[in-house]
Amino acid sequence: MIPGQGTHNVVFVVTAHNGVYAFDADTNLGRNNGLIWQVNLGPSAATPNADFGNRYGAYHDINPEVGIIGTPVIDVGSGTIFLDAFTHEGATYLHQVHALNITDGTEKPFSPVVVSTSVPGTGVGSVNGVLSFGATFNLQRPALALVNGILYVCYTGYADTDPYHGWVIGFDSSNLQLLNNYVFNTTPNSTTADYGANAGEGGIWMSGNGPAADTNNDLYFMTGNGVFNASNFGGT
Repeated sequence: MIPGQGTHNVVFVVTAHNGVYAFDADTNLGRNNGLIWQVNLGPSAATPNADFGNRYGAYHDINPEVGIIGTPVIDVGSGTIFLDAFTHEGATYLHQVHALNITDGTEKPFSPVVVSTSVPGTGVGSVNGVLSFGATFNLQRPALALVNGILYVCYTGYADTDPYHGWVIGFDSSNLQLLNNYVFNTTPNSTTADYGANAGEGGIWMSGNGPAADTNNDLYFMTGNGVFNASNFGGT
């Protein structure tokens, strides 16, 4: 049900310009030629860009801008679409998770939240035994997943530019509170001393797909790059 417009089948589209659109799935006639609503979630990061992902020159894998890349997930029960938007605000780059009302695109009262977390670890990029999430090191590529009330957002790196790691970060879908017990890092103890210049990595790409879940609410996903270190050097 769209306020003032009746019932519609809706196609949702997100873009690297941080645009979010809702279109009538059945017709491009009528008001706004089928566009039901649209919002923009902040300035995207123009590319090529030397501030991040510059292992092979100024970052250009996603061109001409990086914004919303991962596919959103929708909670039909609460009428919410969840997504991650990468923004360039002044000298600052941010990943922000948004929860929008699917009927009009407005932010839920608790939305957005800036992605900021850390895990214990001695791996590349860590400081004093703490490995922190960094917006310019981590690309949000896989689709988001909603499992048993928890919103999972996964990350990889920009153009294999070190240091980066794979992250799975869980949020309470009812209020976007980050859940510290639902934060996983793929290579937290991967050091350059043990693994050389390309330590860490282990990004979660999934070819754009989201993690799968079973009836026990366990997640399944694949990593690319990085090393398997579960059995040595204090790995996980």
